[in-house]
Amino acid sequence: MKLSTSLQSDRACFAKLVSCGLTFLLMGCGNGHYPFDRQLGADSASEWRVIPAPQVWLHVPQSIMPMARGSGSQREQRMALANTTSLPGDNFVYLRTVAGSSPGVMRIDRIIDDAGGLPAPFKRDDLNTMTSIEDDAGTLIWAEWTNGAGITCVFALRRLTAHHRLLPRGASALDAAMRNCVRGSAKDALTPLNAANAVLGASARPQAGAAHHPLSPLAAPLP
Repeated sequence: MKLSTSLQSDRACFAKLVSCGLTFLLMGCGNGHYPFDRQLGADSASEWRVIPAPQVWLHVPQSIMPMARGSGSQREQRMALANTTSLPGDNFVYLRTVAGSSPGVMRIDRIIDDAGGLPAPFKRDDLNTMTSIEDDAGTLIWAEWTNGAGITCVFALRRLTAHHRLLPRGASALDAAMRNCVRGSAKDALTPLNAANAVLGASARPQAGAAHHPLSPLAAPLP
């Protein structure tokens, strides 16, 4: 009888801990603090904050609610993209700075972890069959998924260096990851990271109808 009472007490205690944990998580989401705050490589003490559009490092006309945070020498930004499909999950562009005089190669596993994990509907096997192209902004690689009925998703990665555009102050490279599901083709889904957008910072948005041009190499670094 005493053992049974002890087990009941332990179960009640565990249930309270779970309840408190769920409450804490929901409070965080309600305040705009997302689960990817605690991904690998991130500083859990650094919280995401909404930033003005001109402070965004990448020219992404379709983006909404840009957010940023700092994590030691690494700074990050994240922008939401509209999802007009019936597929669950968020469309987004994630950006992070790479510090040091020599950025080395992009660690795909690291940027996926920092961006919040591989987004649905993609699986790890999809990374073995990624497509790549070379353009004016360097190399763009992506995995592609389609439902066969007009909806296409891409998970795309790009590294930008000083050879391609101006970089945020103190960075030797800028890594980008994107999940975008659209009603259209892979080309449509890749638009936010295409060369015309990738070589421009948000503060250099052209006027409507104007041609896209890279920033002058004599311009000041981005903030």
